[in-house]
Amino acid sequence: MDTPYHFKDKSAAVPTIQVDDNFNPFESQSPSYARRATYPAASSSSPQWENLYVGLQQDTAAVFSATGHRFENEEITANLFEEPNQETTTSKPYQLQRKYIVSPIKSGIVIIDQQRAHQRILYEQLLTNMTVQQTQSQPLLFPLTIPFTVQEIQLLQELTPSLQALGFTFEKSEVDQLVITALPSLLEQSAVPAVLESLLHDLADGIPAASFSTNDSIAKSLARSLAVKTGAYLTEPEQEHLVNSLFACKDSAVSPFQKPTYITISLSDIDKKFAL
Repeated sequence: MDTPYHFKDKSAAVPTIQVDDNFNPFESQSPSYARRATYPAASSSSPQWENLYVGLQQDTAAVFSATGHRFENEEITANLFEEPNQETTTSKPYQLQRKYIVSPIKSGIVIIDQQRAHQRILYEQLLTNMTVQQTQSQPLLFPLTIPFTVQEIQLLQELTPSLQALGFTFEKSEVDQLVITALPSLLEQSAVPAVLESLLHDLADGIPAASFSTNDSIAKSLARSLAVKTGAYLTEPEQEHLVNSLFACKDSAVSPFQKPTYITISLSDIDKKFAL
């Protein structure tokens, strides 16, 4: 840009900042024009910006006190991230070596044999189903035909009332085969041949004379065949269901074959082990 000729020999004037110390924008009455007209020049050696914060903390504290709010201090902030010093206990079971289920209890821990426990659960369930005779059956889309010997067919025919009470439905049997049209809801179709063969093997010496003994023998045989085996993985919900179902049984301490289903280790026993 070209400098005009009449500014050639002139020097530039340094601009100044004027501040009115008495000006307050919150006053109900605004100061007169004459009062604002005379502003003293600000001095670089005595800055006035500190005056803006004078009384601010007291005024803000008064406002928060009136509204019930408070400042967040270091103590409150620290409490937000500090976990309470309380003992946390869990009652969830866990599977040990795919054989036992360990469940914490108030007095210590209980260790459950998953196979024996499931045998006890199935045994009582099967006995109840045969007694009440209200078992739900699942019809098969295609009838299941299983070959048997003549002696086995005769034995199964004698067991028909008890098996029907469990949910089995048979068509007219042939000389060397058995035709099944419906199964108990707890039995998979693929497991039927092995279950019936195991039942026939257990009753090879003959069917007990008493009806109750017959139902008991069938319930024990089926419980042993259908129970979860050692080495089977159980999910956490399955473990919890097995534990709850076991202790809901009438005789949860032993299996149908009079073997213990669980043991309990108290805290005092654990303390004695560490005291050696």
